[in-house]
Amino acid sequence: MMISRFSSIFTYIVVGIMAFACLAPFLFVFNMSISSPENVLARNVFLFPRGFTLAAYERVINTTMIWRSYANTIFYVSSATILNCVFSVMGGYALSKNELPGRRLFSFLLLIPMFFTGGMIPTYVLIVKLGIYNSPLAIILPASVAVWHVILTRTFIKTIPKSICESAYIDGAGDIAILFRIIVPLSKPIIAVIGLYTAVGVWNSWLPALLYLPDRELQPIQLFLARLLVLETTILNREGAIQDMRQSMNFVSMMLQLKYAAVIFCSLPIICAYPFLQRYFIKGVLLGSLKE
Repeated sequence: MMISRFSSIFTYIVVGIMAFACLAPFLFVFNMSISSPENVLARNVFLFPRGFTLAAYERVINTTMIWRSYANTIFYVSSATILNCVFSVMGGYALSKNELPGRRLFSFLLLIPMFFTGGMIPTYVLIVKLGIYNSPLAIILPASVAVWHVILTRTFIKTIPKSICESAYIDGAGDIAILFRIIVPLSKPIIAVIGLYTAVGVWNSWLPALLYLPDRELQPIQLFLARLLVLETTILNREGAIQDMRQSMNFVSMMLQLKYAAVIFCSLPIICAYPFLQRYFIKGVLLGSLKE
């Protein structure tokens, strides 16, 4: 009994330390973004903010370019996530049918692009040849299909009892009806998993936009954030957001706060999505990856 209690306490301590290690950087960035400029400049902020100001968030929110980038990102994420879920469920359902002619061959062919990619230059040439360079499709189409998601969905669908589909066949239902009336409702956990994976991947992606979207009107929020962190004040200066601060003694500290505020502002939506999908995420990963 004592060993079990000690083991539980030790587990909680380890998990608590790991949780703190994961949350500490985010907490530090948030505290720095709302602390007073003099404390930010002195770098004496960590667990709790020192002073309080929302000036950095006001500067970020008043930048029109960030809202345009936000709208682009939401469009890319929603479109790619919906298409990825649809194609993953359809592909997984087809590959889960043992009677499908050439099922093993299709599964083998799907594994090749998962381990061997074309590389940056061939992909760039393909995007140009397809005529989708400097188009939203250059971001959406490559993210709309993922081999691993198809395999994960196929594995999950195979755990659904065959008797349910056989009963539907007897009642006269076809594959399309079975897919959307039976398989999809029962596959909500795995759909949530692949949807979350896709949404997070597209939201955090900035390199494809850097390569394929030279038009800044089409660029997503992460590329805006990358340019802000690398080029510092260039973007906000172009918006005229900090011209009145040129002569301020707190200019350097405000630049730091602008970066911290932009990081929080760009990361908060995708972080808020996790609590709503957590139960599906855990269940879907366990059922989809451990059962064959």
